[in-house]
Amino acid sequence: MKTRHLSRLLSCIAIALAFTACGDNAIEAETEMQSESFAAKGTAIDKLDKQLDRIDYYTCTEKYSSVRCNSFYAKYGSFEAKEIADTLNYDDHAVYIGPDKEDLYEYITENWQLVMTLANYIQILDSIPPENPDSTVSETSESAEPKDNDSAENRAEERAEGNDDSYMEFIFTVTAYSDGEESFVREFTVLQDTSGEAQWKGEETVRTIIPRGTDEIQICLETSKIDDVGDEVFSASDCISLETIGKLDSTTYEEMLSEWTGVNAVWGWALSPIN
Repeated sequence: MKTRHLSRLLSCIAIALAFTACGDNAIEAETEMQSESFAAKGTAIDKLDKQLDRIDYYTCTEKYSSVRCNSFYAKYGSFEAKEIADTLNYDDHAVYIGPDKEDLYEYITENWQLVMTLANYIQILDSIPPENPDSTVSETSESAEPKDNDSAENRAEERAEGNDDSYMEFIFTVTAYSDGEESFVREFTVLQDTSGEAQWKGEETVRTIIPRGTDEIQICLETSKIDDVGDEVFSASDCISLETIGKLDSTTYEEMLSEWTGVNAVWGWALSPIN
């Protein structure tokens, strides 16, 4: 009897071990299938990446040498790095060869655009003298007496009768230099105000090209009052000089205030490469 029970127990243990073994084999088989699936997908993605890289490579070599394309890919991991197009400052081995900031050219190496704008002016009519030499910002010289026939009342009456032909004139003058030598002078009449009003506000703009090779420019705003017979009864100017413009970054609008005896003017300028 004992022998029969022992035999039956051994049979049960054998069956249990067999089922356990089958279960382990099923899990291992499933895991292996998943691994093979992931590996297949990874291989497909790698192949796609390589195909895309080859396309980018061929596109790159249409513009640059294969050495340059490979060098920039090795350094930046892309055939489309923005530095690859900068052939002036990067060699074919992706090494920066451009100048340091302090070694930049003092002159501009391409044509730039200069924009000058008159924004507004205010004239104090009774304080404008018959004659006034060129002045600078914040001049505080005393005003001379106006001419007897140029009083505020007379001017008001003449404007009312339509007989006042006087006007305020504003002129921009640009002078460019290269190695200390004057290369050109350009003059632009930006406004001739015949309204007879004591103030004007608006936006009168002129533009000009500053040629490459220029290292310094001077911008002047000149103003004058011309009477009804064409005589200049007032004149003044204000200037700004910009040196080593080749080292300038692209500038935004710079506003200026000129304060003369009897006239205040707001104007500005912007200098930048031509896009």
